Amino acid sequence: MTTKVDPARAMVAGSAALAVIVVAYAYCNTMRLPLSGSITTCVAGAFGIVMGASAVNGQMFSRVLSNRWMVYGGEASYSLYLLHYWVMHNLGHRFADNQPLVIRIVLFVILMLVAVAVARISYLVYERPMIRVVRRFFSIRPRAERRDESIGEGINVEAPPASVSLNSGS
Repeated sequence: MTTKVDPARAMVAGSAALAVIVVAYAYCNTMRLPLSGSITTCVAGAFGIVMGASAVNGQMFSRVLSNRWMVYGGEASYSLYLLHYWVMHNLGHRFADNQPLVIRIVLFVILMLVAVAVARISYLVYERPMIRVVRRFFSIRPRAERRDESIGEGINVEAPPASVSLNSGS
């Protein structure tokens, strides 16, 4: 069953959820609170609503998240997850410690861009080729017949004929 979602409702829900996220983030920064588990848990529901609103075709959220640069970033997100700490922490402390606030902010932005660039390079040089290798070596080959348990029907899948050698090897 497919249900149609009213794009106007998706826009309102997504905007309201985004406002909740922004207010929670601003409150934590204003009160100098850590972004602890309780705040992130509460904001997770709002983030889910934003993601749901982005699934509605033609919406602002959908257009923003399907932007070419967002897709490039999404491809390298795992590399960014692995490498951002090294760039931000190791290089950040080396350059930003004992600096005025304005310099620290500028360095944060620069190092974040460096982390994204390093992650993208890592994705192109290492991650994407390894994804291809894993897909090639571990791809599932179709069997002669497979039973689809979800619908209770057998599905015939053509498979190449098996060749059997009858020679005894002598």
